[in-house]
Amino acid sequence: MTDFHFVRQPRLRAWICASLTMACVLGGLSAAHADEPSAEDVVTRAAISAADDTGVALPPSEEPGVAIAGDVSDVAVSIPEDPSAGIVVTGAGSEPISITLPQAAASGPAQLTDSTVSYSGSGASSVPLVAPDGTLQVLSVLTDPHATPDLTYSIESASGGGLRAKEGGGFAVLNASGEEIATAETPWAKDVNGDSVPTHYVVSGTSVTQIVETAGLAPEQFPVVADPAITVIRYETVAANVRIAYQQPNFNWQVGGCRIAVANSTCTITGSYSVGSTVNASLGLSSEAVAATLGISATANVTGSIGCTSPKLSAGSTYRAYGMGNYRYFTIQRWRVARAGGRESRSLVAAAPNQVAFSPINMIYCTR
Repeated sequence: MTDFHFVRQPRLRAWICASLTMACVLGGLSAAHADEPSAEDVVTRAAISAADDTGVALPPSEEPGVAIAGDVSDVAVSIPEDPSAGIVVTGAGSEPISITLPQAAASGPAQLTDSTVSYSGSGASSVPLVAPDGTLQVLSVLTDPHATPDLTYSIESASGGGLRAKEGGGFAVLNASGEEIATAETPWAKDVNGDSVPTHYVVSGTSVTQIVETAGLAPEQFPVVADPAITVIRYETVAANVRIAYQQPNFNWQVGGCRIAVANSTCTITGSYSVGSTVNASLGLSSEAVAATLGISATANVTGSIGCTSPKLSAGSTYRAYGMGNYRYFTIQRWRVARAGGRESRSLVAAAPNQVAFSPINMIYCTR
């Protein structure tokens, strides 16, 4: 796991007014003060420091094309140098999600400041941040009253799922099976004074546009900050409710047999045998993963020699030898795990009962 450290930062909603007002003042400096930072630069730096509570400073990446990357609360985050490449977030037990930022093609390459990346475009900046719970927070800063107030994100899962609008104004990212793998709550935007600016999402296919209603704003109300936050949902698939039956014959694994030729006589089974494991799998969990959860091997195999003599039986009777082992009876469960605000919620989304695993032992069961 990549190392990272936490950076204490003020809450955005309490701090945004002071930060952006300072930016506005600096933005009003004359050309004679060209050595002063631009309004856009100040706002970008303000945004970097404006994540809720505590932000996570990801370390620079050695992977080509990746600016910073790391794992935060079981969510892998990769933020590119080129915004057109898309930010990639992957929750444990889920699949990668690629997020392309607004105006990515027109934005400059990543600028790294204090382990945080920002992208500057025409009249707007984007600053992706990662919260301690793994939520990706994208601060979009509109500095130009004449710039487009529509912020379009392309969001795609690796399996090819789409997006779905949610009640309350948010949206969900889906995998190809229609399962939610990330969510975004109701959007918000604020002007330079910290006052709310009307905004909403429009979902279409794999794109979501945050429309910020800046038409009625005066120039002095800029910059405006909009803050979509995407929380990755991870899934855990486990074997639960396990019951074990020891030293049981496996009647599906016959290893030898003999036939009574003469009435009231015996027969003997001789030779070698080989018996292996069998493990049921379901809900996307492999046999190997199920076996690991149960503490057994999915590829275990035992060998030995058979030496079974039957009791006296009638002519034509068959005497058989079977492998033996330990049975585990269980249910495979798939859990949805979401984290937000330091809290974790879990809900059962699917269950496959009546699953069986057999692990062999060096014993043979002989019977008629």
